[in-house]
Amino acid sequence: MPMQEAILAVKNLALRYPGSGVFALREFNMEVSAGEVIAIAGQSGSGKSSLLHALAGLLDAAEGEIFFQGKLLPGPSARLVPGHPDIALAFQDNRLSPMLSLADNLKAAMRGFVPDYIVAETEKLLKLCRIWHLAAKKPVEISGGERQRAALCMALAIHPAVLLLDEPFSNLDIMLKNALLTELMQLLRSRFTTVILVSHDPADALSQADRIFLLKEGELIESGNTANIYNFPKTDYAAGFFGENNRLNPFEAGLFFNNENLPAKFKACYIRPHLVHITDINAHNSESRINVFSHRYKVRSSVFYGSYRLLSLEPASESGLPLLNAVVAGQTGYGVGNTLLASISSDDLVFI
Repeated sequence: MPMQEAILAVKNLALRYPGSGVFALREFNMEVSAGEVIAIAGQSGSGKSSLLHALAGLLDAAEGEIFFQGKLLPGPSARLVPGHPDIALAFQDNRLSPMLSLADNLKAAMRGFVPDYIVAETEKLLKLCRIWHLAAKKPVEISGGERQRAALCMALAIHPAVLLLDEPFSNLDIMLKNALLTELMQLLRSRFTTVILVSHDPADALSQADRIFLLKEGELIESGNTANIYNFPKTDYAAGFFGENNRLNPFEAGLFFNNENLPAKFKACYIRPHLVHITDINAHNSESRINVFSHRYKVRSSVFYGSYRLLSLEPASESGLPLLNAVVAGQTGYGVGNTLLASISSDDLVFI
């Protein structure tokens, strides 16, 4: 997505955990265009949620500044009522009035709109979040997870310029979560809403975001568009964060690739399991690509995931070759102890 004037700009931001001198985030910089979907990824304790609260105006910066639409975004110490009316943190259920039904909460949030729109939008949002059947219930009469989804409906009802999503639908089963998240993102993109998404699931970031910012222990490790950060990581951390990867040190790579087509100096190289090609040991090799190297491997384990199997492989004879993981079709009959041929093109390697 071409960069437009930033709706959000974060400059040299540092955050501390509330009531502590410990930094949650250090020297963080980010610019976000209107309508862009940004994922903040990283392990627990990396500073993701603290960043989201600062962007919502609910956490003061220890250092640095946040700008919204070109104006300084004040923290809670500078406002009588913390937050910004055009920035919504999705799961703040304090927006819900305990005295009103879910439907009436939404209608109250949309006061000022045309009545027919309010009725239609209330039904649309409650159905989107799979709680239409609870429309007449009050917040105290539903579960915590259902209250979270009701709070998300409230955030959507006010049409914020920026929506902040912290681990959306993490308490739902994966099929329902994926369906909800996809429909939600379709709605937000149609509204040209800017979205900052925090998720512990790398698949959410890869499938929904335009760009990813990857954090580790309060520091930005790397950022980029989703395809580049998955296919061409610049760090060991990024290479391993977004799914299975095979790491080869220089000695292992030199042995596997006969020291051909390798840089003079590198720390490690990576190859995704789906790029390790598996064939029967006696099969005719129809590989037509150049720079492909093959070695005999033995299956250590075979884990069935339905549509595919993840094979863990060890060298059949040659010492010094790397252990490998490879992906094959789910019905492929490679069993533990089988010997096969593992082939990798040096053109598919990513060097760090």
